Amino acid sequence: MSNRDIRLEEKWIGVILAEYKRAVDKNGPFNSLHEGYAVLLEEVDELWDEVKKKKANRTKAAIAEECSQIASMAFRIMVDCCGCGCELSEKCEICHPDILKYTIPSREAACKHPRKSLKQDPELGAWHCGICYKYIPLEELKEINNR
Repeated sequence: MSNRDIRLEEKWIGVILAEYKRAVDKNGPFNSLHEGYAVLLEEVDELWDEVKKKKANRTKAAIAEECSQIASMAFRIMVDCCGCGCELSEKCEICHPDILKYTIPSREAACKHPRKSLKQDPELGAWHCGICYKYIPLEELKEINNR
């Protein structure tokens, strides 16, 4: 994936998140899954109205706005109606703070944050960054310190 693609994805995720926050600030959380579905369906219908327009009469901005509203409403359903989603995968840190999940970085992906951000995790026999939460095996930390 190119840097341009990553920047474009980050831009759209920011747009979706801003729309999500705006909607929650204005309307509060969904009261039920049925309400969330109805709002999502309304946004899909609005996108369909844009799609049905003649090409000369529709704009990418209007389509992007409707898509961001659809994505943010789907995200609202997840947050308001599904909780953390623990039952979808392994236990998560939100409901089970005693569980720590880290990914083991390759040497190239090792954390670049200051050493003062490192926190020891005795259960895993390793350290993790308090900023990016990357897991750093003890052996790798020793190698980094020896450089």
